Amino acid sequence: MEQRPEPGLEPYEPPTAAVAQAYLDESARVAQRREQHIDRRAAARLLLAEGISFAIYLVVLMLVFPPAEGVNIIVIVAPFIVWTQLVTTLREEYGYQRRGREQRMRTAVMLILLAVVIGSLGTLMLGVDIPVALRFAPGVLCFVLYGLLAWGEWRHATAERIVRKRAPFDRGARLTTTCIGIAVGAIVACVATPSALIANIVNLLAMLALVAWLSASMLTQGSQLALAWGPFLWICFALSGAVIIALLLLAQFTSMPLTIGGYVVGGAIALAFALGAWWGPDRG
Repeated sequence: MEQRPEPGLEPYEPPTAAVAQAYLDESARVAQRREQHIDRRAAARLLLAEGISFAIYLVVLMLVFPPAEGVNIIVIVAPFIVWTQLVTTLREEYGYQRRGREQRMRTAVMLILLAVVIGSLGTLMLGVDIPVALRFAPGVLCFVLYGLLAWGEWRHATAERIVRKRAPFDRGARLTTTCIGIAVGAIVACVATPSALIANIVNLLAMLALVAWLSASMLTQGSQLALAWGPFLWICFALSGAVIIALLLLAQFTSMPLTIGGYVVGGAIALAFALGAWWGPDRG
């Protein structure tokens, strides 16, 4: 390759074979040190959890669309926003690369799922009745694709286990956790509320609060909340999502009176998050 030195400077002398080999050896050592800081086993488990969560989300979306009278499917969006932010924080902590092989594979999976979901919802909007069994197809495809991503990460994992410390559960994390619990509890209560106006207002306020938290987290280089939570709060979050799905499906396919039960469960979820934030085993 022809050298083009700066004007007035002598041409660079090409490195000797020994120097070139030293550069290559150092590049390999840099790549090895990088791998030591990437927890691919944890990333694989996180990808599997993402696959399960997104699969359930897609299945529920397909089952309740179009929604029955009095059913507000917007309630499944708020937990999805919280989950997305928490997962983003964990992914970066485990050494996820925003470019390269990981990003290309993840982008391809998201584009495939987006095309399938848009096609499926578009078909339902046109009035075509999709059999119940086929409505599970997007969720199954999501689980399979994320499972393949998780398997790819696990195959490249190093033998050493990386030990990471939890982030401090400070006052800011406790307040944020309490607010998330209140928002999620309010949304749960609104799944079965008889007043559509009240449900829409509460959902709108909860969504605005969560979007504000998401924006603030992005401006401050991410939220450390996911790194501060312990098992108790993660269980609370998982159970709240399960309750929302259960109430949504009951409201869609049954005529059971769910108003009082929704209020009680929503209050219990908000209380559980508050207790976990200030007095629970995860408070740090």
